[in-house]
This record gives sequence, C-alpha cells and structure tokens, in this order.
Amino acid sequence: MDLTTNATLANDVYAVGEHTTWGSAGAPAANIKAAAKAAGKAIWDTEEHVYEHGFQCEMDVTRAYIQNYTQSGITKTIYWYLISAFYPVESFYDVTMAVASNPWSGAYTINNALWGYAHITQFAQPGWQFLDHASGTLAGGGDYVTLLSPNKTDFSVVADTSGANAAQQVTFTLGGLSPKSVNVWRSDANGQFQQQVAIPVSNGSFSISMEANAIYSLTTTTGQTKASAPASPAGGAFPFPYYENYDHYGDFVAVGYRPYYHADIAATFELAERPDGTGQCLHQVVAQPAQSWAPEPSGPFTIVGDGAWKDYEVSVDTSIETAGWASLMGRISSVGTGYGTGFQAYYLTLDTTGTWGFYVGAGANGSNTAETSTSLATGKATLAASSWHKMKLVFSGTSIKGLIDGTQVFSITDGTYKSGQVGLGTQSQAGKYTTAYFDNLIVNAVGAAAPLPTPFVQDGQNGIGGGAAGGSGQGGAGGAGGTAGMGGGGANGSGGIAGISGGLTGSGGVVGRGGADGTGGSSANGGAHGTGGQPGTGGATGSGGSAGIHGTGSGGTTSAGPSDGPGIGGTGTSPESASSGCSCALSGGADSAHGCLDAAVALGLALLVHPRRRRRANRD
Repeated sequence: MDLTTNATLANDVYAVGEHTTWGSAGAPAANIKAAAKAAGKAIWDTEEHVYEHGFQCEMDVTRAYIQNYTQSGITKTIYWYLISAFYPVESFYDVTMAVASNPWSGAYTINNALWGYAHITQFAQPGWQFLDHASGTLAGGGDYVTLLSPNKTDFSVVADTSGANAAQQVTFTLGGLSPKSVNVWRSDANGQFQQQVAIPVSNGSFSISMEANAIYSLTTTTGQTKASAPASPAGGAFPFPYYENYDHYGDFVAVGYRPYYHADIAATFELAERPDGTGQCLHQVVAQPAQSWAPEPSGPFTIVGDGAWKDYEVSVDTSIETAGWASLMGRISSVGTGYGTGFQAYYLTLDTTGTWGFYVGAGANGSNTAETSTSLATGKATLAASSWHKMKLVFSGTSIKGLIDGTQVFSITDGTYKSGQVGLGTQSQAGKYTTAYFDNLIVNAVGAAAPLPTPFVQDGQNGIGGGAAGGSGQGGAGGAGGTAGMGGGGANGSGGIAGISGGLTGSGGVVGRGGADGTGGSSANGGAHGTGGQPGTGGATGSGGSAGIHGTGSGGTTSAGPSDGPGIGGTGTSPESASSGCSCALSGGADSAHGCLDAAVALGLALLVHPRRRRRANRD
C-alpha cells in the first residue's frame, strides 16, 4: 500500500522507518528526503550500527546522529545494539557502549561509546525540535545540529570536529534568546564527557575554540552529569568443572525459561520438565525454521562455556522427541557471521536407531545455505533400553574419542580445532527441526571424578528454585546476568552492569527549563514509563526508552511511547538543503508533516554560526 494514495494508512502511520541510513551502506540522502516529502511523514533510522572501538566508536555514534539529520532529515536514530552481554565467539562483540559478558563474576567494562549517547541525550528531551538552518557542517571540518526546547527558552548544539586538521574558532550569534552563558561538555581520545568552563554570552553572541577530532555539546540547560559506576569486580574464568543438571530453577517464568550462561545461536532451548517426570531438563522446542531475514544453515544449537578450554571431556544425556538426530558439540571456535549460523566445531550426532556420526564443521558454504562438514567417523551403536542416552566426547591434544551410553565408538586423531566451548544441537532436514531433550551437561578434566553440580550465584538472588530477581535496581532486568540494575542503583550480583549509581547520566538527564513537555510524564511525553523509561530513573544515558533514550515527538510533544529506542527527536522538517558551510539563518514556514510551525518562525530566533580557523599553537 502507498501512503501517498491511501488516506486511512496515512492517518494511522506517524513515521516511516528506513534501515541503516548512515554511511556508505545507507540509502542516498536525497532519496530519503524525497520519500519523507512525498509521504508527509517523519523518517526514522530504525537500526543503525557503528562497528568501531574506543573513541572512534563514540565519535561515529555522534556523527551518525548529527548527519542523519543534516543530510537526510532523519529525526530519530535507533542504535543497535548497546551492550555486549554475550560470548566473545559471537559476532559484533565489543562494538558497544559496555561489555557485560562475565556474569559468573560480575565483571564489566564501560566503553567510550557510552559518552557519545550522553552527548546527545543529556542535552535535549523528547519534544525538542531540530532547527533546520542552524544545523549543518563546520567549515574547518565536522558537523553540528541545534535543537530548541518546546517552550523556546533553551537550546543545545551537538557538534563533532571529525576530520578537522586544526582547531577552529566558531562564533554563535543569537537573536531572540538572551542567556547569560552557555555550558560546554567535551570528549576526545584523551577524555570523555568532561565539563568545560562555561562561555559567557556578550551582546547576543558567544565564541568557542573547537579542537580537531572532538565532540562538543553546548547548552543553556543545566543538570548534566558524568555519573560514576562502582569498580567492576575482577573477571573470572567460567566455572570448571561445570555440571548443569537444570534441577535448580524452580519457577521457569522467573528466569524466562532460560538456563544460566547458555546462548542460543539458532532456534530455542528452554527449561522444561523431563517427560519421564524425574526432574527438569533443557528442551529444543522449535520444530521448523522461522521465516528469518538471515539464513540458519546449521540448524538449532546453543553454546556454553569458555573459549579457552582445550583438553576436556564433555557429556550430556539426550532424549530425541522427533525424527532426526541430537548432537553434542566441542571445541567451538566460530558460530557464524551474524548473517547465517554456520559453525566451526566438532560434533557427535545420534538418532533413535543408534546411528551416529562424528564431524568437523567448517562453517557455512559460500552461499550461506548449508553447513560445510567433513565426516570423521560413523557407525551404529547398541543403545541402552531407555529413551535417554548419554553422549560423550573426550579431547586431549589431537586425540578425540567418542562414547555412547558408556561404550567407546571411535578414537581418532585430528588437529583442526585446538580449543573452544561446548554446545548442544539438533538436526535440520526437509524444512523441519528435530526437537529433543537434554540433561546433565558436564564438562570436566579428562579422566577426573564426576563433579558436583555447579553452584550459581543467580540462584541466591532468585531464591533457590527461582523466584523474583533481587536487588536489580529500579526497573533493571531480573537477576539472571546481562544488564540488570542499570539506573537507580542496586547491584544484581550476577554479572552485567551491576548497580550503576543514579543511572549513567544521573537521574533525569537534562533539567533545563523546558518544563513538563521535555521530561517524560505519564501521557504523550514518554508514555506510561515517564522519565527514565524501562531501566529506571535516569536510564542508561538519561532521557528514557530502553536505554534511557526516547525518540521524537509530534509538534513538540512526544507520542512515541516507552518502547522507543535510542534517538532524540524534535520534529523539525527535513531541510531543503544540507546547510553546507557554517553560516546559517533560521527561516521557514509551517511543518506540513506535523501541522506545527517551525520553532524559529514562532520565536523569531536567528542563530548564526561564524567559523574562523586558527593554527594550533606550538607545544613543547
């Protein structure tokens, strides 16, 4: 259906999403602006990602937000994703604002990228409006956007000087505003989100020297802060030996049906009651592939453990529910690229007839449609008289042995993979997935005595046998690891980012003078969650939503609701030009997409930017 011809659809749609608009992979800016104009709707970047590290990641998070507006008129940018709370073997690890992949110890790290979000979200609230002719490029290198509060008394400028070769002097001339001073926050490769000396406003203007390759936020609001987090606990190795019997969870709902430390790569492995009524187990429940945007050539599998494990034995009990085989994996060294799930690992398969095979997986084929595997051994075992059967692999250097129901079925030599995690899987065939149960997953030293079940710190938080997560802060996710406890304090004790005091940007982001229109509440601005959004007061970066960042509003008020992801809005029209250069004046008429006047017209504001490059002083 077409928004331009279907009045009912057009009335029901607030904004149009475009996937990955920033950078070389994005749609041409002219196309995006033309689409917005034709549809009469705001355009949002509904998934943006910055695969960088260190300060470059922080810089590019900020640039994506700025350039999405200045080049394409996009008023909301949703960043994917915020925290690496998964194993390093998985794709796109540690290109985020934080890493929380050690829930058994609680260790975490805060990355520079967090402060890129802070440079945006602490300086405007939902309902603030982009100013078309006070946003553009800096002559000495870089970009900037300006946003105005709904009551037209405060403004903020977010700027980057990426690519600049020298410092540049920039003068802002104000018309219709008369602040006494402007507050300044700055980040560069040597320090993140540092408050600078406020700049006085004299005769309606102020000037700032912007150093090359830095991020600046200039604002008439107050209340910004660089909150501190408690020191991370020391990291620790994954528990070894490891014995998961799945009998300690109790209430499956309390833990989301997910066992601790397991990471499903394809399909879903859930906690379940054993069919024979003797306890709890793990159940691969998906019977057929989803209509996925990406291929899943390997079939279902889940991983657990330490990628540094070399010599070990791993065993599991399995009961196969539908046609096909179940598998036990070892020395997993890759789980695919993110677009596809081809793995690199050894794996032993077994079906209900006793037919088994041992393979080395080399990842997906060139078209990403099938797992590329080489058979190392095959055979047929005499199975015990039970629906449950034990599979076991023993790795010792290049020696690999396999056992089924306690009987060795092969012993080979292969050196393809020397270390890696363990995993459980089932077969994909003829458009179906095998469903199966798994229990008593044990990883141990070769030849060692059977270990006791592994104690999990999460059980102490949930109460033995599950229960509600304890002490996870105001609205953080429940205490099963990951990112619980961000905002509002309170440690979750099970890893992730535990108990960050007051939220990573304090408790409310911008204080300002924007009134209720800019700070959430229970109605249009922020939805039912109000200020802080789901993670609790302050959120991860301050202004609401799933990471403390709400989206854009309509006509100066927000209507997007609490489920919005990162991105600050305002509802400025798509610029007629990219405002190239640094001299700009505000003018314009009604915003046809949202039925509101351009803030500059209503205010009679002129914000002129006069850049002047200067040479960097020589330093000893």
